[in-house]
Amino acid sequence: MHDLEFIQMRNRFLLALVITIIFIIPVCILVINKFSSKSLLLKNIEKQKNLVIFLTNKECSNCELYKDVLDQNNVPYFELDVDTDTDFKEIMFRIQMASEYAQAPGIIYVEEGKMFANMVDIKEKSELESFIVAHSLINTKKESD
Repeated sequence: MHDLEFIQMRNRFLLALVITIIFIIPVCILVINKFSSKSLLLKNIEKQKNLVIFLTNKECSNCELYKDVLDQNNVPYFELDVDTDTDFKEIMFRIQMASEYAQAPGIIYVEEGKMFANMVDIKEKSELESFIVAHSLINTKKESD
């Protein structure tokens, strides 16, 4: 009888171990991928591509309006949340812009991997439209891998 109890306990332990492993391995993979993979934006900056970054955050009341302006003018852009994006500080460092100056809504034009021009804390739609025209961002193609 003692052997039967030991076998049942061993089987329960092995079953619990297998179930734990089944759940832990995918979670570990997700965590590793989340913190080790670079965003497409960061990869393009490293490749010294020309691109547009639109700065946003969840409190931004006009961000949707300004994204519509970019879309209507066929300006391809990468959206970057200044509060929650895990790569935010590294991106700002790479493009040589002080992160404390990055405010939403804002737009950054990056040329050859470095900040060329920016406008932050945009107040009026016309300011964004002037920035787009001044830097010839209309009808540019979005850079990718």
